[in-house]
Amino acid sequence: MRITERAFAASLDCKTKCLLYLRNEPSSHHSEFVLWSASIQAQFEISAANRVCATLPAGRVFLGTPPLPDLRTRSNPYVLILGYEVATAEVQSQLHALTLTTGRGAGHQEYSPVRFIHRNKLNNSDRLRLAFDALAVSQDLGYVPATGKLIHGNNYRAVTVKLAPWVKKVRRLMATIPHTILSSAPPPPTLNKHCGECEFQNRCRQNALQQDDLSLLANLTE
Repeated sequence: MRITERAFAASLDCKTKCLLYLRNEPSSHHSEFVLWSASIQAQFEISAANRVCATLPAGRVFLGTPPLPDLRTRSNPYVLILGYEVATAEVQSQLHALTLTTGRGAGHQEYSPVRFIHRNKLNNSDRLRLAFDALAVSQDLGYVPATGKLIHGNNYRAVTVKLAPWVKKVRRLMATIPHTILSSAPPPPTLNKHCGECEFQNRCRQNALQQDDLSLLANLTE
């Protein structure tokens, strides 16, 4: 089973949402806030990428996925790779960027993942998604990057993240996802702050009505 970045991100909010993504269930609701947030994020990704590119000669930036041998040997001239896509039997992710950084020893360089986040305040989900990117691209690179970078907020602040502890957490989380989809019964609806902006809230509301669960209904009708 292939775990996509979208499904992994959903698992951080709700197991039910992750399951519905993995099953390609159609959504029934998109709040104005979610649409606005997605638009702001998309604009930020473009502007952040442009700012980073502006500091580099054109020949040092690659858009897309370069040949794998060049990536592994670092025999290409690219300091920044935008929109790198990983697709294996196990994982799929389109990285915001890969950047060439100083690696684990003197004179050693390696590619590290970069994510662009429009919010001024980062959270653990941002670090976990960065670590997911690192784990996904490691199959192409031949190593798990030691660090990654989050560029975020109004000032485009760059935060370097040591990935080892986050990669461990991602591995544990990923190990639970196949059990979710293979289970004969879907995970029970769970209340959390994400419900109000989830595109599946109408589905969960209908389930709550069928179960006569007043606590769920209270959360889903706000």
